[in-house]
Amino acid sequence: MASESRGDRVRLRPVAAHPLTIDCHRGWCGPYTGVGSLIRALAPELDPALMAKHAIEIGAVAPEFRLSLGVPETLTSIAPAQERTRWYSRLRTRRIAHGMVDLLRQVDAEVTFTGVAHADPTDLEFLAVARQRGLPITEVQQSSGDPWEVGDPSYHDSRADELEALGEFSLWLGAIPYHRGRGSSPSAARDAYRVALEHCMGEAFYDAGLWLAETLATIADPADHYWVQTQRADFLFLLGRPAEVEPIYYDLMSRSTAPFRHMTMSYTLAMLYTRLYPDRDHHRARAHINTAIAIATAMDDPFHLVFMHNGKALVEMHLGNLEESLRLVTNGIDMLEASLPAGKHQLHRSVLRHNRGQVLAALGRAEEALADFDHVVGIDPNYPEYRFDRANLLQRMGKHALALEDYEVAMSLGPPFPELYYNRGDLRLTLGDVDGAVADFRYVLDLEPDYLEARLALASLLPAAEAAPLIQAGLAMAPDEPRLHCALGLSLMEEQPEAARDAFDAALKLDPKMLEALVNRAVVAFEQGRFDVAVADLDRALDVAPGNPDVLYNRGYAYETAGFLAEAAADYRSGLSFAGADREALFDGLARCESAVGLGEDLDK
Repeated sequence: MASESRGDRVRLRPVAAHPLTIDCHRGWCGPYTGVGSLIRALAPELDPALMAKHAIEIGAVAPEFRLSLGVPETLTSIAPAQERTRWYSRLRTRRIAHGMVDLLRQVDAEVTFTGVAHADPTDLEFLAVARQRGLPITEVQQSSGDPWEVGDPSYHDSRADELEALGEFSLWLGAIPYHRGRGSSPSAARDAYRVALEHCMGEAFYDAGLWLAETLATIADPADHYWVQTQRADFLFLLGRPAEVEPIYYDLMSRSTAPFRHMTMSYTLAMLYTRLYPDRDHHRARAHINTAIAIATAMDDPFHLVFMHNGKALVEMHLGNLEESLRLVTNGIDMLEASLPAGKHQLHRSVLRHNRGQVLAALGRAEEALADFDHVVGIDPNYPEYRFDRANLLQRMGKHALALEDYEVAMSLGPPFPELYYNRGDLRLTLGDVDGAVADFRYVLDLEPDYLEARLALASLLPAAEAAPLIQAGLAMAPDEPRLHCALGLSLMEEQPEAARDAFDAALKLDPKMLEALVNRAVVAFEQGRFDVAVADLDRALDVAPGNPDVLYNRGYAYETAGFLAEAAADYRSGLSFAGADREALFDGLARCESAVGLGEDLDK
């Protein structure tokens, strides 16, 4: 069953009275051929409330349902193609897969996917997520039949005509471009591929888009070379594959002297170096973006000049030049206001204001950042990332009720992503809602078992008997993570102190300066009466965190218990001089020491 963190449960009900066999060969409907076909088969019997709850995911996998379900629109989804300047993360498809698993957990159906060997990566990702989360779907590698390589051009023309007449948009993402590409009309093929490519770009189906672009490259007219290759490069960029993008662009730049082309490709090269390459080279990125700015300036093109300056603002932020980044973004906002009609480029205006909010937040100017986030939420209220970012800022500002509201609205606006539930869990914990925090952290681990922060947070809230196996499961995935070893030690301290010490040893072998492991290993030694060992670990802890009043108290108490009262008193006195000290405990310790040695000193508490 899906976590209650996603809202009120929808009643489980049987749907399919007989097993469903779904062909997920990408040649039918491209991305989500399998999942979309499954939803179409189940839809007549699905609870309307369940469909409404998952409208965005359903609209993504089966676009024919978008209008009937009333999928909320964003500035991204409604922007004209020529004004689209924001693209979804490639992780969006994983979020969709999780949303579909949540939906399918609520129905009772026996499902077999065939044609898995020919499935689009979106379906393969869904199947992997379903396996991970325990949703049973039988997989068969081959289709029951494979008609995809038969027929002469006239057959493909006829078949494409028949499919278009069905009026099912999903067919435009697979079968129609397939048949048009093998038919007699190059222009019809180009148009069919363009529809599919634009949809894949807009919906973050980047693997499918790349496959289509590379297929098109084998049949396209030479006159379309630039368009086809830039499509390839765009999908590779969005898939995070910069080393494959760069040679495409240098080849295209070598073939053209068109200023606009050189401007846009210089911009993209800058983004490769400041965002995508593992070894970032922000200075090289600045060189490329300056070239783009020079061309845009010469072209007297206000919108693209602002766009290029926004790219430079990102480079400057990565270089640590936050004030310069802020200046560039603010100038861009002012330039668009002055040079464009009010209704033009609403999406990019929101992007600029959001970017400025992020820079202001990084500068510590929280109220100004909040004003920009308020603005973008106001003009694009259905875009969940804006709500998420505002909630994060509100949480840092201590405006917890408003932050909680934003997190929960964001949850209703899109498929689940783990950071959203983790952050709400953290906020719930701050507000004292331990049960709510536990539910959120559990759901995060249901989504992504390797989410380390959620595993550590959940373990810290559970009884030791539940925490230990949770941490051991994490160590099976990440055996070299010192914080997991330390957390295991914490869960074992009471019942299995020797095993706890071994866990702290393992943590410190991986991270010799891990303060929590040093202190808690000292606690184990102290409880076992090995005071000298405890003091030695606390000495190391103070080398790591000089002046930490809690560690000073612990060492003082170890000294006191071992009978070294002068050393204990010195630590207690020292601890009192640091901010954040537990002054009452330190004064009490100091008083005990002085009483024991008969000093009789009158301490002003």
